[in-house]
Formats: sequence, structure tokens, C-alpha cells
Amino acid sequence: MTANGENLAGGMGLTAATARMVLEGGVDVITSGNHIWDKREIYPELDREPRILRPLNYGEVGVPGRGWGIFHAADGSEVAVINLQGRTYMQPSRTPSRSPTRCSTKAPTNCHRSAWWTSTAS
Repeated sequence: MTANGENLAGGMGLTAATARMVLEGGVDVITSGNHIWDKREIYPELDREPRILRPLNYGEVGVPGRGWGIFHAADGSEVAVINLQGRTYMQPSRTPSRSPTRCSTKAPTNCHRSAWWTSTAS
């Protein structure tokens, strides 16, 4: 099971304690978006725990953690999870479609997007 966990720490960010609780509760992989950076205490955990993913398109040099991984499903088959972040109304990051990766383009992805608009239609 994959779950987005970027806002589990009081509605903003992720901490090591909240990540541990989610993983111990049965989630196999935690994905995220821009709020993964809100709690600095998660940075070392991003390097230590391969089941916590940050957006791949933040780059791979000088950025903690990883944006993708190969995991095992309940039946033992391998599953690639790629965590990408959209760019609409977001902080600058690489275009998701141009993110360098050694992964298969056929792998399932989590593309985190935050966009909102107002409608004046009646």
C-alpha cells in the first residue's frame, strides 16, 4: 500500500515519528510533495529509510533521500514507485517528464499536484 504522507505532522510536513507510525500501520511506501521539506528533522530519515520518497524532480545531487524505489508487493512481485511533483502553483522544480531517472517509464507514479482556482459561474 502506498500513501501520501507529506502533511501528517500537524497538517504540514512529516516527522520520523509520524513516518514510523504509518509504516508500522501497514503502509509499504510513503510518497510526498513540496511539504516534505517543512520539518527538517525528516531530512536524515529520507536518506535512511528507503520507503519514504520525496519528489524525484527536485534532483538527485545535494538533495536528501530518493524519488523512486523498487518494492515488493504482497505476492512477491516487484513494483516500481516513482514520486513526481507537478509545477502548477508550486515552487520551481524540474519538469516531471524530464526528470533524469534510471527507472522504467512504465512504472506506476505518484504525481503530486496542488492547484486551485475559483469559479465565477453561477
